[in-house]
Amino acid sequence: MEPLIVLLGVASAGALAWAWRHQQRVTAEADAAWARAAAELGGTFTPAESHWFRPEPRRIVATVERVTVEIDHYETGGKNRTIWTRARAPARAAPDLSIEVTRTHVLSALGAALGFQDVEIGDRGFDEAYTIKSSDPEAARVWLNRAVRARISALDGFHFRVDKGRVVMETAILLRDPARLAALARAAAVFADGTRQLRRTWRSVARSLGGTVKTREDWPALTADLDGVPVEVTVAERGEGYATLAIGQLAGRRVAELELTREAKARSRDMEPAPGVGLPEGYRLYGKSPDWAARAMTREVLELVDRLAPTSVRVDAQRVRVVWPGICTSARQLRRAIELCAALANGPGRDAYR
Repeated sequence: MEPLIVLLGVASAGALAWAWRHQQRVTAEADAAWARAAAELGGTFTPAESHWFRPEPRRIVATVERVTVEIDHYETGGKNRTIWTRARAPARAAPDLSIEVTRTHVLSALGAALGFQDVEIGDRGFDEAYTIKSSDPEAARVWLNRAVRARISALDGFHFRVDKGRVVMETAILLRDPARLAALARAAAVFADGTRQLRRTWRSVARSLGGTVKTREDWPALTADLDGVPVEVTVAERGEGYATLAIGQLAGRRVAELELTREAKARSRDMEPAPGVGLPEGYRLYGKSPDWAARAMTREVLELVDRLAPTSVRVDAQRVRVVWPGICTSARQLRRAIELCAALANGPGRDAYR
């Protein structure tokens, strides 16, 4: 009996020694990988510290594309002990915006059958591969632009979310690959600012017109001047969605006051139907002076309306107001809206009523 006990003791000691050496090897590999990733990112690496009262995880802190990203790890206890690697960063988002992106699996179809709504981005491959939940589906579509989707797709096995002004990206494994750690940091930086591509698009249009773009209530606001007409383009909430508005200031011009709309009646009581104009399908034209309103519908104006598909176009004594649905991500559509404002301010409807 005693030899058996001794044998078991030796075996146990050997197993413990092997486990200790294995843990030391894993720790050394992880430290080396995290240090290399930090160096590649131009950041700092802090090794883990095993305090019995409050152990500190290893950590990378780096500024990537002007976003401060922190990568660390944590452990979930219980029977199924799991170590998670996560990246966190401040998000350039409204505090109430939440977006969650996970790989589609069998239970995703069950959730859809039970009525849990999935946001579709419009990218067929991405929509099939991922399940997306959001407090604001339209904002999520803008946030998950092509650059963000590419970074997400390159990181298999991760869960991505924006919540309360923070980005969190995590996976149930301790990463020990410096390339994946660096890719994680870069993905977090891009995911932290999903409106960056939108602002770039708006800035490109502004620069072409000598204008500027500022951020207003988390969305870009463009100001520019075309053919002597100051124009401002902004994003506004409309019911449960958004609309983009282009407003051209008339600055003393007298133009035909009109409403071009899909509605059966004009909003202004003093406007009458303007007949005899070949409008794009679904539109109606009203004017304070119907003949002047009809004259304002030049070929250029009608072509811009047909291509932009605005919800409404209104011209009063102070401004031209063009509204079209959604958050505009197209430079071409932005330019068309600005051109429409200028065309109505400077067209045949100008100097009306003189």
